[in-house]
Amino acid sequence: MINNLKNSTLSGYYKVTGCKPWSTGYGSYRNKVIEQSLRSRDIMSAFSGSKRLPEKYCIGVDERVVELPWVLSRVERGRGALLDAGSTLNQEYLLKLDMFLERPTHIYTLAPESTCVRSEYISYLYGDLRDIPIKDNYYETIVSISVIEHVGFDNSIFTSNDKYVEASDSEYKKVLKELWRVLKPGGELLITLPFGKYQKFDAFQQFDTRLLDELKGEVSADAAEETYYIYSDNGWQLASALECSDSEYFEYCMLNREQRESVNLFNKDGAAAARAVVCLRWEKTKN
Repeated sequence: MINNLKNSTLSGYYKVTGCKPWSTGYGSYRNKVIEQSLRSRDIMSAFSGSKRLPEKYCIGVDERVVELPWVLSRVERGRGALLDAGSTLNQEYLLKLDMFLERPTHIYTLAPESTCVRSEYISYLYGDLRDIPIKDNYYETIVSISVIEHVGFDNSIFTSNDKYVEASDSEYKKVLKELWRVLKPGGELLITLPFGKYQKFDAFQQFDTRLLDELKGEVSADAAEETYYIYSDNGWQLASALECSDSEYFEYCMLNREQRESVNLFNKDGAAAARAVVCLRWEKTKN
């Protein structure tokens, strides 16, 4: 019965059953919260200016509630082609935003997904981000939201394909080189990553200061921006790299149903996934 409910009903069900991350209705509730943030001038102004967020912002909700508003506050309407590297934007309520109207947008990921937004301006491409079949200097804007930390690890959870069962912690460099190659000079690359204490899981790794420095060493940018957000039992808030450095990831969201039944789902702080993220904007050096 629950599986047939509409998104709005699922969101309500989630609230009345205790607002437990990753329980029934959580995804619908999270999307609703993100959509409300994107419509709020005050909240989007805080993200665009990297200013303090409202108190108790999005308690019990994962990092998408800061990553998406931060990234989308920096995506301008009416510019050239955009690449979503990893398919995080593949939600109808996001791709219907003004900034994507009449804008060529490529959703690039490993395998087809259940969501497919029908538009003459939106194309779906499938493949490995380490080998993008696009010519040099093509995209005006590239967005990669919590994606490159998964490359080189076990991505069979997303594809059901054993081809993508790997165990290498340096493949993210190949992805960055490819993203940089297909980005136009003067174009912008927007990346977000889970950040804090270094942790390695089957499906991804959490970046720490060392890995982040190595990542930044791979690009030559005319302009750069670096913003951090941290989660606590008071919700998400702007922070420094130092304040985030000991943050630990709550891996529950990456487990299958059987594994979830064997672990404790809930934390006292209500964390749903990452407890800190870093948001990066780089403008590619012009020739």
